[in-house]
Amino acid sequence: MSGPKISVYNLTDVVMANIIEDIRRQEKIAVRRVQLLQTEKEYKEKLKVCGKKMKLLKQSVDESREWVTSDELQGNLQKLEILFSNIEHTLDGLPDISGNDVIESRLNKAATAMEELNYQLDVAGTQEAKLQDRLKKTLDDKIIELFNKKATDLHSLTNKDVLKQDEASPFTKKCLQELLNLRNNPYLPMTYQKDVDRALKRMKEANKLHQLKVFCEIELPDTLNKCQNFLSLWQEIGNEYQQLITRYEALCDMNKETERTTFVLSKEAIIKLKDLIAVEEQKAEEQAQKVYIQQALGEVMEDMGYSILGRRDMMKRNGKHFKNELYQYSDDTAINVTYDDCGQIAVELGKTSGDDRIPTDTECNYLENQMIAFCNHFKEVEQRLAEKGVVVDRRIALAPSSADYAQIINVNDYDLIQKPRKNESKVRQKAIKSQIMRYNDSGR
Repeated sequence: MSGPKISVYNLTDVVMANIIEDIRRQEKIAVRRVQLLQTEKEYKEKLKVCGKKMKLLKQSVDESREWVTSDELQGNLQKLEILFSNIEHTLDGLPDISGNDVIESRLNKAATAMEELNYQLDVAGTQEAKLQDRLKKTLDDKIIELFNKKATDLHSLTNKDVLKQDEASPFTKKCLQELLNLRNNPYLPMTYQKDVDRALKRMKEANKLHQLKVFCEIELPDTLNKCQNFLSLWQEIGNEYQQLITRYEALCDMNKETERTTFVLSKEAIIKLKDLIAVEEQKAEEQAQKVYIQQALGEVMEDMGYSILGRRDMMKRNGKHFKNELYQYSDDTAINVTYDDCGQIAVELGKTSGDDRIPTDTECNYLENQMIAFCNHFKEVEQRLAEKGVVVDRRIALAPSSADYAQIINVNDYDLIQKPRKNESKVRQKAIKSQIMRYNDSGR
């Protein structure tokens, strides 16, 4: 019974419970990592906003240089540029760092620096306002008018930027304030933010055409209602949605899943996310089970004196993936262990060689005797596996010792870890011969 052996193994309840506990621990670490890297993205977005403000401040300094001095503001801008550069350096490469503690430490450092950056930006803003006041006192009305024609950034709009004082009725002021509040809402997705920016642009155009009231009554309500409905839904299920998204991303990272489903906030998304999380958890458990079984079998083989010769990964044309591990058995034979993605494990014995060929008749008889010797050895392998909590779930095949199963194993097809040994110990050879003799004395 020592031809090819194909089996599916399972784990005892105790071992599986330990594995699941370890998966949950890994999941917590992965969830924390997703949260930290999300914070990193938020800091980078905030840094972009700060960069735009610094650019506008520098532009203000450049435009006023010929008329008034701005040494204080220029000195502060130099400090801001250093702070900005330091924060960029602190945030650089965080996704490539494996340890959560290191990422968190860097983020804490960035958070402190961001507070200082924002404070200095406020100081610079005050300095810039004073600079503008001095500039107004220096320039005549015509130059003031020229400077006021400078394009206004959507992201620095105020009521005065959009509305002329004589047309800013309480109704239109209220509409504008609602838009500005929505634009600064951190929970509103980018697609909605773009809708808000478009509405602000349209409001400014309508104001120039003296159609502001019509715009606020007819066009604007759709955008406002759309955004407010989203925010209402966020208030109802946003926290659960965010937790599920984070957990789903963490499990995908654990499973090295590159194809991921994206979701827009909705009650249906909550249901789908829970289903996908269950699928990814099952994947994680199955993968951990396979890893444990493969490691256990490898340990047993090594403990029994079968040193690893080489490994290889194979992908067949039909897409099936296999992993092979080759162990030394005797001087010129090896045990080939094949793992497939379905959990099947095949154990076969063959004669080692440096080329692809079929065995000779003499080699077939020799290999049959080697299979006989390996028969009881394989029983011991499974006994030792059982001690590690790995038990047979079902047999696919358990072929008898026969020259029909004789095969030559080309070691050059493997990524060799060591060269096949040619001077196997006398103890091993004696044990193999003893197994063959006992088998023959039993009358086969």
